[in-house]
Amino acid sequence: MAFGSMNSGDDAPMSDINVTPLVDVMLVLLIVFMITMPVLTHSIPLELPSASENAAKQKEKQPKDPLRLTIDANGSYYIDGDSATKADINAVISRLKTEKQKNANTIIAISADK
Repeated sequence: MAFGSMNSGDDAPMSDINVTPLVDVMLVLLIVFMITMPVLTHSIPLELPSASENAAKQKEKQPKDPLRLTIDANGSYYIDGDSATKADINAVISRLKTEKQKNANTIIAISADK
């Protein structure tokens, strides 16, 4: 820093930066961060599930392929999208009963003509 005598006739403002307030602020911030850092890194022990457990649960929840029942304009029934083989109403009822006995949550997709 440049110091001048008070007796000089130079009335120009001092052009050097005063770093003392800057150093004071930096020291205060350093102390604040040193105090708050251990509080921020405090952790709670958790037992998180693994990905394989989640995958198994999701696989159980996913619906299976639905049983497809198609009804055309003539009133003919087709099961599982087999358009070559007609099924009468008794065959459809027996198939639905067997599917219900296998799995009570069987999904049925019905595609009917207007």
